[in-house]
Amino acid sequence: IGSLELLMSLREAGHGVATVIIIFCSDLTVAIEAMRAGAADVIQPGFTESELLECVERALRQSHAKWLL
Repeated sequence: IGSLELLMSLREAGHGVATVIIIFCSDLTVAIEAMRAGAADVIQPGFTESELLECVERALRQSHAKWLL
């Protein structure tokens, strides 16, 4: 199962888990599909530790904001 399929399965099951998807292709359609499916962010390999931490922090902020609504 790929990350996009996993994300869609989680959403269909009603799980609101904040997700950061790592994609291994340069096809923007995959990134767009992931964002439409509810991914908080999409990142490609070659990222630095600080870039990954920034993505995770952004995902957590988005998730926290949804809980406050």
